Amino acid sequence: MADATSPKGIMSQDFYDGPMLLEESGDDCSGSSFINPDTVVIDFTALQYSFFITTVVGGLSALFFFANAWYIFYIVDSNQSD
Repeated sequence: MADATSPKGIMSQDFYDGPMLLEESGDDCSGSSFINPDTVVIDFTALQYSFFITTVVGGLSALFFFANAWYIFYIVDSNQSD
């Protein structure tokens, strides 16, 4: 059993110093790193994929926008002037 003097918190693995005790309140900004070294490659790869996907979607959106503007300007306008 834990005595009354033991700190209440959860154990975490700090990237630089090994195990550390985190406060449960969440108000502590001690500068500790919450990066899990076991999943850092997976997290980075996921961020890369999300960046590339949003870049491709943005590029396709711009392409469709300009294609729509071209259609309205040249095709629809030429049909109305006849």
